Amino acid sequence: MKNKAGALFLCLFGLPFSFVGLFALYMITSSVVEWQSAKSWIQTEAKINKIDLKTSRSNKGGSTSSVQGSFSYAFKEQNYTSEQITFWSMSDNIGNFHKSNYKKLKRKRKTTCYVNPENPQEAVIIRDLRVEMLGFFSLFLVIFGGFGFSASGFSLISIIKANKVIQTPSGDFLDSYSGKAVVLFFALPTAFFLPICAVTFMETVSQFRAGVTSTFFAFLPLLIAIISTTAFIYFGSRHLNFGSSIICISEGQGVLGGSLKGYLINSCSPQNGFDLIINCNRTSRNGKNSQTQSIYNHSINLTETQMTPQGRYRTDFTIPLPYDIPESNESNVTWNIKFKADVPGPDYSCSFDIPVHQTEESDPTQTKDLILKDSGVTETHPSIIKERILTHRTKERLHIYFPMFRKIWSIVSLIFFLTIWIGLTVFLYYKKAWVFAVIWGLTDLMLIISLLHLMFVSKKLIVANEGIVFKKGFFGGGKEYHIEAHEVEEIIVPPNNIYGMSYLKIKTPDMTIDIEKQFMTRETPAALKILIEDALYPEKGSIK
Repeated sequence: MKNKAGALFLCLFGLPFSFVGLFALYMITSSVVEWQSAKSWIQTEAKINKIDLKTSRSNKGGSTSSVQGSFSYAFKEQNYTSEQITFWSMSDNIGNFHKSNYKKLKRKRKTTCYVNPENPQEAVIIRDLRVEMLGFFSLFLVIFGGFGFSASGFSLISIIKANKVIQTPSGDFLDSYSGKAVVLFFALPTAFFLPICAVTFMETVSQFRAGVTSTFFAFLPLLIAIISTTAFIYFGSRHLNFGSSIICISEGQGVLGGSLKGYLINSCSPQNGFDLIINCNRTSRNGKNSQTQSIYNHSINLTETQMTPQGRYRTDFTIPLPYDIPESNESNVTWNIKFKADVPGPDYSCSFDIPVHQTEESDPTQTKDLILKDSGVTETHPSIIKERILTHRTKERLHIYFPMFRKIWSIVSLIFFLTIWIGLTVFLYYKKAWVFAVIWGLTDLMLIISLLHLMFVSKKLIVANEGIVFKKGFFGGGKEYHIEAHEVEEIIVPPNNIYGMSYLKIKTPDMTIDIEKQFMTRETPAALKILIEDALYPEKGSIK
């Protein structure tokens, strides 16, 4: 983030959300710690002095309740009185915890309490863990705390460290955006939720089998733990494989009307080389709203790599820069260079923000159109960029990449509906509506599969005049299709007169392959079709 004032504002804006997350973190941790410690407390007979269900009603008609009262007990020949009926004294309306405990105790005069042997003045009658509250506060922790921690944390990183220039006798180096930050982002929830789930899982199952319908909330931490652990393993393995990357830029900057020269230092040498993608983005602001537009996009393939004395790999690059594109500045124009490579396991990727300016060596005749024409590529359609689909074109081949976590809002929406659907399934199960419970349960399974597919499936499409290679699957694996150019009958996209449908398919005599089933707009598959046909038939253009 180039604008340090904006980064500082985002950091401060995220602090209140971080405090909400810290409160939720405290509530989850303290509840589990109290419940665990109370397991070793001494069971003692107690006399109930008073028991009451305190109910509060809001102006909107809702109500909350809590069990209150007092009881007396004797411990080691000493008499004590306590008002702690449960560990949860706050009023709420989540589940029927307070009402069920009130019904259980209101007719009793004597009961059993549990006394802390290290502090006999501390005792409780109901020491059960409220697993549904763990899920409730986990939701607050992930939504509010996740936004607050990420906004504040990544803003601080961008201010202090990201793309810091390192001056050396051999040139000015730029650090890539560190993968450690992303690994840490998923490592923290993994380190927190995995132990919580391990400790509370059997209690959750026990209450679920006992018919506590609100227990479905308690499975939310388990879902969060599974997602964060999977992401942590993926990004952690990628960071271990590749470590950090740096580039050295000749003269410390790119020259508009000239070129960007330098070399990449990293820890891998991919068989098919690196794809270098350079972007220029302009951010326009209207009051509180901002919009980012890509005004230049170009890519080349780098295949020559050499070993350094330190045992790493060096890849030299030279990419032309147009004169008629704005130079980088602190306010609204940024230039970014990205390296990608297809390697076994997690794919290699690193990104740098770079300074680009006009100098005395700038050539006004080196325009954007001239560069794209000489390289045999066309400018990327804005809808493709908006949908986070990565494309680059050389004279020999076209690469199209659909990365994981591409549809962020679809993932968030699916998690929301999945939580509601699981709750309905549990409710129908305990209402003994078996048929509907089975139907809803199958829907849950399909939603989970769809969620995993959205998050962890990536797709790669390589097109040349010889044919097409298409591969999709979890973490970039899966089945690989090889289609000869003469086998392609049609690149299928939705007709213009059909609304609400957006897909991209490749038809051959033997089968029809779904490249992507859902786009945001019909412009995107149409633009991709043009790119594919131009690469597949460079002399003819369209198939038809």
